[in-house]
Amino acid sequence: MCPDGRKLVAGMSNEDLVTAIDERLKKLPKRELFLGSHVDYVIPEFQLQGKAFTVYFQISDTTKKLSQILIRLIEQESPEPQEKIFSKLESWLKRQYGKPLDLIDERRTSADGFLFIDLTRIWRFPTTTIELGYSWDNQIDASLLTIRYFPTRVKQRTTPSKALQLTAR
Repeated sequence: MCPDGRKLVAGMSNEDLVTAIDERLKKLPKRELFLGSHVDYVIPEFQLQGKAFTVYFQISDTTKKLSQILIRLIEQESPEPQEKIFSKLESWLKRQYGKPLDLIDERRTSADGFLFIDLTRIWRFPTTTIELGYSWDNQIDASLLTIRYFPTRVKQRTTPSKALQLTAR
């Protein structure tokens, strides 16, 4: 799943990505490392809701296959919160996928003037989870806005054994 409607799936190789994506896909001069994954290819200057993002195709270090698509706002420093962009993206995702399953709205302030905002929206489907996230603080003017597409992890539920229920009499 990709924001421009392209059908990309977890498990694709870098070669598969090159075949599936148009000339906007660029090979990085040097591999970027993430926790448990790496990126060789990106779509730079990807336009979404009037803002420039970079699309990172994260390849698992263990399987060597696509494990996550990370879309990150290029502008990562802001003296003011960028909540309007977050709201635009949230509306855009709602139109495509409906109401998010999980919502987190956390705002903290301290007596010494520290401000922190953490906003998250999660859409979970049988094969793909989509997470819109935004965090900002006024200490270092850090502003991180991302959309992540990654495989849904199936949680196994356990039910009490009938045998245990019968012996409890």
